[in-house]
Amino acid sequence: MSGGVESRGAILDIMLALWIPPTLRALGLAVLTVLVPAYPPVLAQALQPSASDTAGASDRKRFQRTAAALADADPDTRVTFAKIALITLSEAFLAEVELARSEIENSSRPAKLASWSGGVERYSENLLAMLDALDYGDLPEISVYPFGTVALGVQGERVLLNHPRSALQSAFEQQVLAEFCALQFCRDLTLGDAQTPIIDFEEEGLALAWSFSVDGPVCTRRALSLQFTPAMALPAARMLCEQLFSELGRLFTGMAREQRHGVMLDWEAVTIEALEGRSDHLITLNDRGDALLLPLPLLADNPAVVARCLPWGRYLLAGELQPLALTTDEFGWE
Repeated sequence: MSGGVESRGAILDIMLALWIPPTLRALGLAVLTVLVPAYPPVLAQALQPSASDTAGASDRKRFQRTAAALADADPDTRVTFAKIALITLSEAFLAEVELARSEIENSSRPAKLASWSGGVERYSENLLAMLDALDYGDLPEISVYPFGTVALGVQGERVLLNHPRSALQSAFEQQVLAEFCALQFCRDLTLGDAQTPIIDFEEEGLALAWSFSVDGPVCTRRALSLQFTPAMALPAARMLCEQLFSELGRLFTGMAREQRHGVMLDWEAVTIEALEGRSDHLITLNDRGDALLLPLPLLADNPAVVARCLPWGRYLLAGELQPLALTTDEFGWE
């Protein structure tokens, strides 16, 4: 199998060595799987899922484990996942088409850019055709390949569930999972320890404990306090405090939910980053690629706050309250 993986890597190396825009490189990767039968047997063998892959593994990220569990799911559940994935993937490719066409006028190679944007659009149309087939009663095949990518097969065609931009793959996977799990399908697929409590910190409301002294107002919840300077206006202090605790609640509630579904939280690796053109943020939970998509503008702009609050949140998810005192001075909030 290693030879097949090397062959696949060689093909991709050739693609990357040529002058091929990022979208076409992704398109080429997706087409690799659609055209598996046309490639040498060793490559086709490397791209086929094995029994151990479809069974799921504890070291896989949640998206992969969900896909593997779908192999034994009922048809309606598989169709729902496939539809959500195809719609989300087609939207991602169509966005690349729009971006490419907006750049044609200023491109040094407008004909080439127009040509490959047309190719990407046709690929997007193929995804939508697969979606139509599901509406007419076809059942999808969902597989996890040895190299970790999830594939979807409909009517004999197979596509990789890979975002055209690799940097957005985790965001794509989380978007699919969020929509799929909102329909309550995930409860039976990847639920880990059902006894693990979900800290629904966000639904506690924004009732905060306030205290006042000559040193300035202090807001507190769950043993975490934020000390303001006497110079800060109280309305501004209230707004900042409510936003901070709201975002922390959103973050740790999401992390608790992922943990309940078997996601390993690597607290040292947690990062929050903005996504271009989106209002939500990508929260990376570990080096496997597990992530969350949540709007956290204040935390994303203040990594020092995140670094201070993560240890507190770790205790919170373990059911313990660990006192933590923050001041606006240390973060430059005035």
